[in-house]
Amino acid sequence: MTIDEIANRFQLLSLASKRRFHLNLRGLFIQLMSGLALRPPYRLALDANVFIRLEEFQRERKASEGLLAIYVYFEFIKRYLSHHKDIIFFPTALYEFNRKRNVGSTREHWDVFNGMRTLFETTIELELLADRAVTFDEAQFYLGRIAKDIKRIHKTLETYETNDWTFDFVRPPGGFLGVRRSDLNIEVLPCSAANELFKPLGLDYFREDRARLFFCSHIENHLRGWPKNDKAVFAKHQESVQDCLRKVLYLSESGVLRGIGDLDLFIECNVVSQFSEQSNGRSASSTISVSLDEDLIVALNAFSSISTTSGPMIGGEANADDNSAKMKAYVRDMKRVREGAQREREIAEKLKSFWIEIENRFKVA
Repeated sequence: MTIDEIANRFQLLSLASKRRFHLNLRGLFIQLMSGLALRPPYRLALDANVFIRLEEFQRERKASEGLLAIYVYFEFIKRYLSHHKDIIFFPTALYEFNRKRNVGSTREHWDVFNGMRTLFETTIELELLADRAVTFDEAQFYLGRIAKDIKRIHKTLETYETNDWTFDFVRPPGGFLGVRRSDLNIEVLPCSAANELFKPLGLDYFREDRARLFFCSHIENHLRGWPKNDKAVFAKHQESVQDCLRKVLYLSESGVLRGIGDLDLFIECNVVSQFSEQSNGRSASSTISVSLDEDLIVALNAFSSISTTSGPMIGGEANADDNSAKMKAYVRDMKRVREGAQREREIAEKLKSFWIEIENRFKVA
């Protein structure tokens, strides 16, 4: 679909849908721009909601605002990031595209797997690659682990709803981070309490070291809402950065678990975690999410502010070599920060030119 064709379909949208198109497009570019802090090449990881929009269009030939935003986004990618990216999908996208079921045979796996690739490649006209679950055996293995983790996560969030969250936020020092009081006790920070109260779920597919943030977010929210807890403590301390995560992975009012694919995307596309993994010259992939989910975009953006430090320096002749190594690693990481900022400026200029070229065709009124 050309820009002109996209614009013609845009004009058929309602006023509200046109506004959502701009919100969708803005969200897609927010994800891209924040990921430029990481070093290329990039992997653009598709959310299942991208495939759902493409499938709806294939079936009904009706272009939603989300679909049109995806088309415009990839038009930009084709022009300016064509040689610096792979487009991929994770096993969770395969799981959700298969209506949250495991694959029962080689035929079923191929129909779903090839269906996803064909759907994307024939509409967007870019190659799509798979991150794991390429063969039937791989798919059964990973989708089986996803299903087991879903049961653990569902049970955990249900347990959180019925727990007694009474917690003494004023206590002697030790075990919890807090603010020291004049009576020598500490006032525990709500996020510290949540982090210490978290108990590992024993996840098989999802990386628990990163997934724990989601559960700590729910725990902190329950602590804040528990009527017996000291409200004065919460009045002093704003909600932590992890609070937004409870809106990504949650139980609906009817008790259905939502956000499994978004959990996967956050774990793999979190800029802060990836930047850390690339420190000290380590080789690690740079993965950027491609999602229309507003809550996921907010969460990813909240975890996109990178920082670097040399770590503590210890005096003395015996520590000279160690201090030197730390300083060299710091200098290298600062170079990465500057290079990332330069990439952001360059792509921002290209994005500005791209939008000037097409904006008259996508005006809301």
